[in-house]
This record gives sequence, C-alpha cells and structure tokens, in this order.
Amino acid sequence: MDDKVIKKSKSIYNSIAEYLDEINWEYDRNDNELCIHTGVGSNDLPINFFISVLPKSEIILFYSYFPFKVPQAKYVDVAIAICAINDGLLYGNIDFDMEKGSLSFRMTTCFSNSLISKSVFNQMMQIGISTIDDYNDLIFDFVEGKMSLDNLLKAIVCD
Repeated sequence: MDDKVIKKSKSIYNSIAEYLDEINWEYDRNDNELCIHTGVGSNDLPINFFISVLPKSEIILFYSYFPFKVPQAKYVDVAIAICAINDGLLYGNIDFDMEKGSLSFRMTTCFSNSLISKSVFNQMMQIGISTIDDYNDLIFDFVEGKMSLDNLLKAIVCD
C-alpha cells in the first residue's frame, strides 16, 4: 500500500480523536486498526458505534450494531421494513444479516484526493446517531410484538 495513503489515514484517524477530545467525548481507540469505539445513551436503546479509517479503500466508516437480535420468525417482515427505511435514507443504510439476525447501520465517506475537516466527523456522528435513534426503537418494538408490521411501515413512511 502507498505510504502516502497510510500517512493520510493515520492523520485522519488522529484528527477524529482530536475532534472527540475537543468536544469532551469519551472513547476507546485502537491505533493498530485505526478504529475508535464509543457510544451515546438515548431515550430508549443505547447506541454504540465505531469510526474506522480504512486505508485500503480510503474511506472513513461509521458503523453501529443494533443492541438486539431479530427472531427468525420476523426475518421477512424486518427485511421489508429495512427496505422501506433504506429507501428514505440519504446518508448511510441499515444492513440486516439474516444468518445472525443482527442489524447494523453503516455510513462511509471517501477521503481519496480529498481534504477532510472536523465538520465531516461531526456530520457523520450526528447523522449516524440520529438515524439509528430514529429507527432502532421502532424495529425493536416490532420485534418485541409491541407494534404491527402495518404500524411499523406507517411510522417509517411518515418519518
């Protein structure tokens, strides 16, 4: 891999950490993997996420696992709901791993031939956290039987 890309990746990773320090945000860092792990409490479910700098593909990855599993009996309905959610998202997407029953949110920003400012990190965090917070409780309520598929889809379309 190109030394310039590795150097730029490390610089971006350190800038993310500096930004988090500036806003007094607690986090753990893995300097070998260029990955930061952190989270935030919300009104309902906790939101834990990773921000990774991936030199090989020259992207910044915001990634979060939802803190619950989808029972197999709800796979098809949740897949329909995820399609409806993703259809309305402008940034990022929700992934559904049907082998594990797990949901995650993923958003990327390419830094190839680009200058990346701290406002990009802020935007990624704000969009990621708000998107997860908008949908994790709706899907959780559906999975727990507190909401019908029709009501879930209405809530998604009206959001």
